[in-house]
Amino acid sequence: MTISEINGVQIETNPPQSKLDMVGVKNWEVWNSPVAKFTHTFTKGQETVYILEGKFLFTVEGYEETIELGVGDMANFPIDSTVTFDILEPLKAHILIEN
Repeated sequence: MTISEINGVQIETNPPQSKLDMVGVKNWEVWNSPVAKFTHTFTKGQETVYILEGKFLFTVEGYEETIELGVGDMANFPIDSTVTFDILEPLKAHILIEN
């Protein structure tokens, strides 16, 4: 497991099952996306995503580096962050929006 933070986005690579159980990831909403590229601003609250299938690249506004996430990775996007996503493979993920 590796935890890092990029411009406010916390990234956790392959969090342990104990953490997934603790946060109740299995009870989160499931979100699917086809291959696509789009920019999104998180206005409803901070959003946590746990990748079940697929992979994507993302770039946080104000930060030049592009990050890749795939199966087993988790990321927390803070409210009001603007992120450009490039979905490379059809995506299935658990998501949790916290106000």
